[in-house]
Amino acid sequence: MRAAADPSLDHRELPASVCVSLQAANSSSAHGLELLYGQVGGGFTMECSFSTSGWGEVKSLCREKCDGGNKLIQTKSNAAEKGRYRIQYSEKVLSVSISGLTRYDSGRYRCAVGRSSHIDVELVVAEGSGSKKLFCRGDCWHGGEILAQTDGVRAEKGRYRIGFVDKRFAGGVLYVSITQLNQSDSGRYRCYLDRIGPDGSTDFSIQVSA
Repeated sequence: MRAAADPSLDHRELPASVCVSLQAANSSSAHGLELLYGQVGGGFTMECSFSTSGWGEVKSLCREKCDGGNKLIQTKSNAAEKGRYRIQYSEKVLSVSISGLTRYDSGRYRCAVGRSSHIDVELVVAEGSGSKKLFCRGDCWHGGEILAQTDGVRAEKGRYRIGFVDKRFAGGVLYVSITQLNQSDSGRYRCYLDRIGPDGSTDFSIQVSA
């Protein structure tokens, strides 16, 4: 399945928001990693599924790679807690948590079981602006469909996901994604951010082919 943007539509950047792409699977960063979102002062939990049993193996949560001083928490048991970091392992699923998030927690993380099994993600931590963010099919107000919306930094509804990164004086970046794309997803979409008024939207279309 392939998705293509319609070049005939206006893809201009708004003064304070940008609508970035759609993905056939999870939203991803420029490094090809899955993007996850957290809010300043809140918590973050990620579940990593592995094919190995993990019995007796070292379980780790690391910043970037699991070497040197990048190991945030590590244990051979099935549960451990260290400061803001918590790790729990059950039935081939490693659950890792970070509490009291700050902007400095943004970056790449790795959850690992043993030396050869690991999953990398990129965490984006932002302050919730309180403004409404919408991801819509067609117009958000007149006959269109609101696929996902939030007043914070992230939301997920079925196959649709929306995430917001506050850039302070430069506005912000609005990420949207659709999983399990099919041909019926072809059409026109809109991203909307109300902090910049009624014209704070970007329209685009996608064409999904077999």
